[in-house]
Amino acid sequence: MSDVSGYSAAGDRQIFHGTAEFLPPDRMRESYYITTNGVAGWTDATVRVGQRVWSNWGPFFWGWREWEPILLRGAQSVLADIPVPADAVFECLGRIEFEGTPYLGYRTRIDRMITVIVPHNGTLSDARQQELARKFQQMPQEWRTVFVDPQSALPAYDLAAQKDQLDNPTRKVQYTYPNIIKIGPPVWCLLGLCRSILQ
Repeated sequence: MSDVSGYSAAGDRQIFHGTAEFLPPDRMRESYYITTNGVAGWTDATVRVGQRVWSNWGPFFWGWREWEPILLRGAQSVLADIPVPADAVFECLGRIEFEGTPYLGYRTRIDRMITVIVPHNGTLSDARQQELARKFQQMPQEWRTVFVDPQSALPAYDLAAQKDQLDNPTRKVQYTYPNIIKIGPPVWCLLGLCRSILQ
């Protein structure tokens, strides 16, 4: 389960909620929805079985479409992870209780960044560059904190939050390890009622 919060261009608070399930070697199911100021909005679901992938944008089961193989090249999960630089050093925090359960904690600094859409001429005005530099300096430093189950040594949580604010993360991923997962093509598509993503 992944929860990521942020703000839209209109200044509304948006929270991304997502779930990803994996069944080795080649089955995956993920879904997510976005809430804006607490109101549910856009939803998406994707199922992958081998080289075949189906997606459903919206709440209706008849909205399933199968992807054409050519469109799958370079496709990534909607629940993309925060990249960890090769030179990142995780500090051991020792035993920490999180949401009522003791874990082993590890933390590393997350590099701050601002994404900018550059105009067609490929340059930003001096005023815009100075504004972005100010915003960059004012950005709070966030840390990536990973909690590991001490018995199994498996990750339990992966958080992005400011220091000492783990109860208010901007990103929260919880890992679970169920014994049984079944992942197959959507029933609607098995009945031959699924369209190509190109149609």
